[in-house]
Amino acid sequence: MRKSLFIVLTLAMALALVACGKKKDEKKTDAPAPAGMQADGMSPDMAATPDMAPTPPEKTGGGTVCALPEGARIVKDTTFSKDCKLTVEDGLEIDEGATLTLEPGVRLAFKVERGLIVKNGKLVAKGTAEAPIVLTSANPTPAAGDWNGVIFDEQHLLGQVMEFVTVEYAGHENFTSYKGGVVVNASQGDGRLTITNCVIRNNAGNGLVNLADKAAFAKFEGNTFEKNGGNAMHLLAQTLGSVADGNKYDEKITFSGRVSRTATFPKVALPFYVDGNIDVGDDAAPPTLTIPEGTVLRFKGETGLFVAADGTGALVAKKVTFTSHSPTPKSGDWYGVTLREKTTGTTIEECTLEFAGKDGPIGTGALVIEGDNVVPAGATIKKLAIKGAAKAFGGPEAACAELAKADHANTLDDKPFSCPKEE
Repeated sequence: MRKSLFIVLTLAMALALVACGKKKDEKKTDAPAPAGMQADGMSPDMAATPDMAPTPPEKTGGGTVCALPEGARIVKDTTFSKDCKLTVEDGLEIDEGATLTLEPGVRLAFKVERGLIVKNGKLVAKGTAEAPIVLTSANPTPAAGDWNGVIFDEQHLLGQVMEFVTVEYAGHENFTSYKGGVVVNASQGDGRLTITNCVIRNNAGNGLVNLADKAAFAKFEGNTFEKNGGNAMHLLAQTLGSVADGNKYDEKITFSGRVSRTATFPKVALPFYVDGNIDVGDDAAPPTLTIPEGTVLRFKGETGLFVAADGTGALVAKKVTFTSHSPTPKSGDWYGVTLREKTTGTTIEECTLEFAGKDGPIGTGALVIEGDNVVPAGATIKKLAIKGAAKAFGGPEAACAELAKADHANTLDDKPFSCPKEE
């Protein structure tokens, strides 16, 4: 009897334990998902619904700091605080409409092959004479070409400012085809960049490169260029017209290109080097190019100055020397000055034209006048000294006869200008 009772109790306990385990399993299966997580393991913002896209991650950074952002990208308005000193390991990019402000005394030292790229954003770097901003190499023994420099890419915004900034030891090869301390790679319009009271020195290739259309400076004055690998600046002719007097250069300025809006070149003590044609003209709003007194333009072979190219235009030049860039100049080194048919309002006075007269695309002569006019409408050419030309003049006989009049006082190799006799 007792043995039977023991067996019955044992079976009853076993059945109770099975029932208890089943209830626990059922309770576990029916439990709700943790907060913020759906039953299928997806968070609500990850759930695929036809009318709701995943929430993008929030942009981080911004504010006043002395630290580089994650990923080396400025994507929120950020200020590097006064006297902040940082080593830039991976370069720095300003993007997504953000502004990077550098306060006085900031020093950014860039590793090799790194640079500051202003992409779709803005750089506002305002130092002072007492506390300039310094953008330099991180090498213990810095040298020209260590880092890429400051690069303004195509989408850079209006309001870029560099004031009392030193840019040094840059000019390494980069994604543009230009090397320099400051490079304007492209632009959406003129007047986006102000550079004042800056020191640009010890850079490879060029101190500054700006060969982008629609990239004339808003303001460019009070700057000093020192030891920049041969070129202080390499510019387009139109951009050169936005450079003020009073900047300091110890090396040549190289330029070429079209002048389609009225411009005046800055007055500088060193010669300009012209590495391509200068074309002045536009029918929509005829421009005038003014070259200051005392300017020397040295032209590369197979280049020249063409007035009224691709539209009406004018040249004003007084006491200007147009000559060859060759270290051993000779007659016919470059084309010369050509006044095309739509030339208007031009004054060439007390100028010197040397070593020109190479066969050109419009005609042959140190001075070429196109068309049948005696001289272009409104043009004045007097006291022009043509020297060492392969051919002095190309154009209509009537124009040559006008230039040869004694009251114009034009000369050829220090003798009164005369037209060649007909054979």
